[in-house]
Amino acid sequence: MNYLQVVQVFVRTSTFVNSVEPDLHEWNYGVYEGRKTADIRKEIADWSVWHSPIPEGKNLADVGRCAQGVIDRLLETARQTGARCA
Repeated sequence: MNYLQVVQVFVRTSTFVNSVEPDLHEWNYGVYEGRKTADIRKEIADWSVWHSPIPEGKNLADVGRCAQGVIDRLLETARQTGARCA
């Protein structure tokens, strides 16, 4: 499914158009929200958003699950509306 097809699915379905998709909100950095990586690394030398725990926030696996959920819902909507997916 290309970009235009995705937009067309959004337009044809009220599920996505008339609601905010919570799984597409910003990545929740928990206790690190608003802090720069360099500042966090002063406390945890090898800290990285990609592999470190994020207390009270979402780690990479959590973000991946959110993204996969959105993809799955889009594909299901496309299937129900007859849109073709590549």
